[in-house]
Amino acid sequence: MKTAVSAAIALCLAIGFAFGADDKAKDEYANGVSEFRQKHNAQKAIEYFDRAIKLDPKYALAYHNRALAYYDLGEYESAANDFSKAIALEANNVAAYANRALVYLDVGEYEKALADCDEAVKLNPNYAEGYNNRAVIYAAMKDYKSATKDAKRACELGVCRFFDTLEAGGELVD
Repeated sequence: MKTAVSAAIALCLAIGFAFGADDKAKDEYANGVSEFRQKHNAQKAIEYFDRAIKLDPKYALAYHNRALAYYDLGEYESAANDFSKAIALEANNVAAYANRALVYLDVGEYEKALADCDEAVKLNPNYAEGYNNRAVIYAAMKDYKSATKDAKRACELGVCRFFDTLEAGGELVD
């Protein structure tokens, strides 16, 4: 599932400076992004995101990216908590919903995962990642008809990697 999250990371990084965080928090955030994306050091990235959040407790993107780093480390409870904080700060954060869905998927909470993807595509009906992630969840639930429908919609919207991210229970479903 981690490959599904990497595309969302790129989007979060691209828009990371568009919001009103203070300059020191932005610097810590940028350092965290560098550690995570370029140096592949999630633990060090978390330290930077921690500092950004301490400087600006309402910095939703710092919570979101710290959640991605926790997810990378397999710390699913911390990841889910941070995605939830990001959502609480930005209720329309479709990426946070779609990414939290993958956390829920990985811990077997399929209904919560579906609810998050449903919310993501409700908030933005053209959000391809929401459909892609929901397709993966449906496949894990062995609802292949729904999975195929969402995979096709994601592809129509430009995300055609369903079969690359569709690992359910250790087996590739196609």
